Amino acid sequence: MEAGQKKEIVETTKNLQQTFLSEKELLLKKEKMVEEEKAKLERLYDDEVKKSQSLKDEQSKQLKKLEDDKVKLLGSMEDALRKQREAENQVYEKQRELQEMEQKRQQKEKELADENQALKLRLEQLKPQMLGAKTNEMPPIQSVTVTPVAAVPNGRDVVDSTPGRKDSKLSFSGLRQPVPASRLQQTGILSKKQFDKLKKGSVTVQELCQKDSLKTYLQGKSCIAGLIIEPTNEKMSIYEAMKQGLLKASTGTMLLEAQAASGFIIDPIDDKKLPVNEAIREAIVGPELQDKLLSAERAVTGYKDPFTGNTISLFEAMNKDLIIPNQGIRLLQAQMATGGIIDPVNSHRLPLDQAYKQGIFDQDMNKTIASDTDETRGFFDPNTQENLSYFQLIGRCRRDPESGLSLLPLTDEAVNRKGGYSKEQAHDIFNTATVSVPAGKFSGKTVTIWELINSEYFTEDQRRDLIRQYMSGHVTIEKIIKFIITI
Repeated sequence: MEAGQKKEIVETTKNLQQTFLSEKELLLKKEKMVEEEKAKLERLYDDEVKKSQSLKDEQSKQLKKLEDDKVKLLGSMEDALRKQREAENQVYEKQRELQEMEQKRQQKEKELADENQALKLRLEQLKPQMLGAKTNEMPPIQSVTVTPVAAVPNGRDVVDSTPGRKDSKLSFSGLRQPVPASRLQQTGILSKKQFDKLKKGSVTVQELCQKDSLKTYLQGKSCIAGLIIEPTNEKMSIYEAMKQGLLKASTGTMLLEAQAASGFIIDPIDDKKLPVNEAIREAIVGPELQDKLLSAERAVTGYKDPFTGNTISLFEAMNKDLIIPNQGIRLLQAQMATGGIIDPVNSHRLPLDQAYKQGIFDQDMNKTIASDTDETRGFFDPNTQENLSYFQLIGRCRRDPESGLSLLPLTDEAVNRKGGYSKEQAHDIFNTATVSVPAGKFSGKTVTIWELINSEYFTEDQRRDLIRQYMSGHVTIEKIIKFIITI
């Protein structure tokens, strides 16, 4: 019996030991799992801390960028305001100068009128004395023989427009002076058959002037005479477009120089063609452009050779470095596009072969002008922002049905671009400038102007009008922000 009890005790002890070992092993496994879970949670925590720090750094960068953008925008706004003030001061100064010039002109006219009246009175007083002073003591009249001059020192035939010459009735109206028919026949502009008919009286000067070929060499074809504003089809002079800011000053000045070098300054409204000084007197262009336009007009009237004193052409002036090449090429392009190279001595245009023969043009320069290079693209298309040659730009013009003048269309987009901002620039500025909204959907929030004008605060028409006014320079960012705050 004792043996049975002892055996039972041993079995129980053995079972207890096995149970203990099993539970111990299970506890160790659980402890290991807890340690692994703890390590996993610690790694997750570290990852979240890193993400949080990274997000915080990114937010700091964005805030710094916003602050930098705000500083840049404020700088741009201050610069724009400064330029606006400078432009206004310049306008006021120009207006003051024009008023002073007008006052001086009126004073001068008054002085001349008074002087003229005094001279008339003096002449009336002297008439009786002059009539009574005639006596037989006058010397006999001597006959004088005058030999007409047939050529100028540079070898070209000169127009002789002296009254009383036998061929004075056979002269045509040139750019600045009459051109004898014999000169036109000599250069091949007038055929021998036409010349003979003219001498016999079977055809008149007026009838021949109606022929396009002759008219082109005498007066030329239309240059770029002005603008036509789309979509209203309003005609406008180059100078008026410059004053209204529709054309940049440099663009408008080049087009006016091309007009002067082609013969005349054009008023497309009244269809007038005037020399530079007359155009200034009639206010078709302003006096501030007088020097530049008179310089360009010398392509018609001739340049003075500083060494010989002779009158020379535009091409010859370029060869003697009297005019810079880029400007010379622009003016030569204008002449060729409007009828041909001008002979300033004889006051008419010439066929190419005659221009080569007389040395006022050559084949190398003709090739240069006809080529499409940066050197020849001296004009600017305000619609496409391209640099073009005069041939290309005049090819984009429309012919006015009333006057036949070539007018450059100015699109609505080009008109709206006059303030100096494109759509992309306006979008960038609106996307950078921010404003705190006092009421409505964004009440108390700071949003960009772009977000605001594309929200329920503005209608589609209001948004388009606001963008157009900003692009055209009629409103500034400050005015837009003030307007938004008050809505």
